[in-house]
Amino acid sequence: MAENMKVINTEEIMKEIKAQIAERGYSRSELKFADVVKAGGFSLGEIPDYFEMQNFELTIDQMDARKEVRCWQPLYGNKIAVLVKKIIRKLVKFYVEPIVATQNEFNYFATSALSQIRAKYEEEQEVKLLEMQKRIEELEKKCGE
Repeated sequence: MAENMKVINTEEIMKEIKAQIAERGYSRSELKFADVVKAGGFSLGEIPDYFEMQNFELTIDQMDARKEVRCWQPLYGNKIAVLVKKIIRKLVKFYVEPIVATQNEFNYFATSALSQIRAKYEEEQEVKLLEMQKRIEELEKKCGE
């Protein structure tokens, strides 16, 4: 058996791969979600890598509106195709429905957690604003004296 084993030179293979990468002009830039096109040609758009409260709130609102995943889509087509699809649905129902239920649970908890983070952030902002207003009043008093 040892006689049939072939020696593999990984360093040589890596050199070949790197040469092919350089030849084809690939760069080391990371793939972003915005670069991935969804089925049907719809792109999600660019995901910002900075925090902006307005975008954060909008994202949470969109998550909340879409947190429930439906198990089944409406059936279309001729009567035979619809019948076959209904039969297939009944056959895979035991497998698909628990997965969708688990996904819906996760979506609910993720949306809830982000909503709580938003509420906490807004609360902290209000406290900071009140503290700043107090400080401004104190400084105005000192300046007046």
